[in-house]
Amino acid sequence: MTHAGASYSIENQPTGWYRAMEWYREVGTNLLAPALVMFEVALPSADAYQDFRYAFATTLMLDGYFSASVGGYHEVPWFDEYDLAGNSNSKWLGMPIDPPQTDAYQNGVWMRRFEHGLALVNPKGNGPQTVDVPAGYHHIEGTQAPTINDGTPAMSVMLADRDGLLLVAD
Repeated sequence: MTHAGASYSIENQPTGWYRAMEWYREVGTNLLAPALVMFEVALPSADAYQDFRYAFATTLMLDGYFSASVGGYHEVPWFDEYDLAGNSNSKWLGMPIDPPQTDAYQNGVWMRRFEHGLALVNPKGNGPQTVDVPAGYHHIEGTQAPTINDGTPAMSVMLADRDGLLLVAD
């Protein structure tokens, strides 16, 4: 998934996103300690918010590190999700509560909970999906994608195909 949606992306293979997750998992098991895996995505533009959320939430399903850039590493944009739109620090999400994920949560959508939030990702080809959210979470209040990051409570959310979402614990 190196280049968001590019023709050569593993996502365009028959098993797409699921094969990318297998590779992600396999790489981590084949490294010496501390087994650090970096997940890099090249975004088409600094305002490709859905592409960003999709790649970032995918990374959060396991224990890798994440980086996003635009224009062949010439621009490294900052996103509301990194620091709650300037209202927190970049470590706001906290440590994972759930182990690295190996299966979907609901309707083909994957979820992983953290100390101060949760991540959801809807793989390419799964179509738009609505999923229930455990009690006690709300949307980030951001400026970049205000129709998504509007600060409202989240009891259920709709994710577009090939999208992700980070929610904040109440």
